[in-house]
Parts: sequence; structure tokens; C-alpha cells
Amino acid sequence: YGSLDKHNLVPFKEETLFTRASNTKSVTAIRVMKLLEQNKISLSDKLTLFFDNVPISKRSISIRPLLSHKSGLRQTYPLDGITDSKKAIDVIFDEEVEFTPGNGFRYSNQNYQLLALIVEKITKTKFEDYIRTNVLSPLKMVNTFFWDEVNENHNLAPLNDRMLRRIGKRDWGFIGGAGIFTTTSDLSKFWNGIYKNGFLSKESIDTLFKSYHETKSGIQIGLGFYKSPNTKWKTAELWTRGTESWGHNSVIRFFPQKDLTIIVSTNSGEIGNDSAMTGNRLISDLIADYLLK
Repeated sequence: YGSLDKHNLVPFKEETLFTRASNTKSVTAIRVMKLLEQNKISLSDKLTLFFDNVPISKRSISIRPLLSHKSGLRQTYPLDGITDSKKAIDVIFDEEVEFTPGNGFRYSNQNYQLLALIVEKITKTKFEDYIRTNVLSPLKMVNTFFWDEVNENHNLAPLNDRMLRRIGKRDWGFIGGAGIFTTTSDLSKFWNGIYKNGFLSKESIDTLFKSYHETKSGIQIGLGFYKSPNTKWKTAELWTRGTESWGHNSVIRFFPQKDLTIIVSTNSGEIGNDSAMTGNRLISDLIADYLLK
């Protein structure tokens, strides 16, 4: 529904692409869980198992605190513009940690960028190629693309000129933690595939949605996903959300007691420069108000 451009009123199509922004992290998380199911990694495996010359401050970091944002890594965006995987590792290792790993919570893209680097190390395959072969293809997500694949000739919801100049090139600032472009239909295939259609085992799903930290507002932090146990609709909610400051934003919201999934993607940006006021939040709230009243 709606228009690609508020001036020209060109309508959205089912094939219109939006970036998943930070809900890209859920893709990385489920791939890590598949590696766990295949006994290729353990959630307790430390960085020292995968990389040489790990700084002392990061030697106790394992897979689980990376997935749950408890590693101590900060949200400082140091990998923007970096194309080489080895350099990306070195840059993250040069970053200071905010607290002793496991003893706090700090949301950070670096956690998932580092997980993507670990996936590359284990599989000896470019992260994007591995995800396409082992996640996108099995789930039949044919209208999903990575940051280095898209350009202005794709059916993109409009981006500003600055971001148009950045897409189409590999950039570790948009790998693992962000950077996947997709449609709402493919988001539905993704969610139904992992939660309902057996892509992951029940044990893996339970592990993803277990609470590893609870914020002051009551949000429970899972592994790439989040849970709000008490919503205004008097039902629990599982969700993953992403917002880019340059416009695109999306959300998957699942209400298990109602067996209801709401998926919204927009390019509305932050309304009134308020990060809590984005199209995906407002529209999905309205839909939930109507369906769960």
C-alpha cells in the first residue's frame, strides 16, 4: 500500500525492495544456529578458536554474548567503507570494549559483523554467498539481495543520493548486522520458514527466543530476536526490527498466542527526527490495534 514517492505518487509493488536494516541480524543469527545444529560451532566457542592475535580484552568473548549483545563491543560504526574481511577483523579488534564481556548489555552492529566474519572463517566462503546458498535459496527468497548486489536499476524504494552512491559495493558496515534488501513477501517466507516450516529445530527456536537480558522497559533480549512478554494487546510478542537513519525501516512482529504475523517495510524515515516514530512502528501498531482489539 502507499506510494514510492510522495510527490509523484508512484505506487509500491509487491517486488519493491527495502533494506531490512538491523533485522538483517536475525538472518545471521539463524545461520549461526544452523551451524550449531550441524555441530560446527558451540555457543561457548571463544574468538580465540577462530582468530589469531585476539586482544586480551576480547579473549573471553564467545558466540552467545555476540548474539545477545553482551560482548562489551560498542556501537561506533568502525567498519563503514571497509571491503576486506581481514582488515575488518583487525579494526574490530582495535576497538575498546565498554565492559567485561558477559557483564552488561550494549546493542552493537559489531557483534553481528564479527559473527559474519566467524561464519566466513568456519565455512571458508564469502558471507553473502554462504547465506544465499544456505538461507535464501532453501527459503525461496528470490527477491532478496545483498548490499553489493543492488543498484538504482533494481526496484528499490527511493533512497537519498548519498546512499545510492554507496550501494553496489561490498562494505563491512552493511554485512552481518545490516545491508540486506528484500520484499515484504520474502520477509514472510523468512519468518514462516524458520518459525513454522522446520528450517530450524524446536530446540534452536527455543534458544533464539530465550531471554539473555531484560531491559528497563521489559524487553527481553534473545539471539537476534526480541520478546515483549506483556504488550498493550495483552499478548506476548516476538519481533525483529530495523531502522536506517536515511529512510528505510522494517519489522516482523509475531503474536504466538494469536498466531498472527505483521510485517511492514517503509522508506518513511524517522518522523519528526524521533527514532521511536517510524513508518513500520506506526503502521504495524495500527494493524495490531485493529486485529487484536
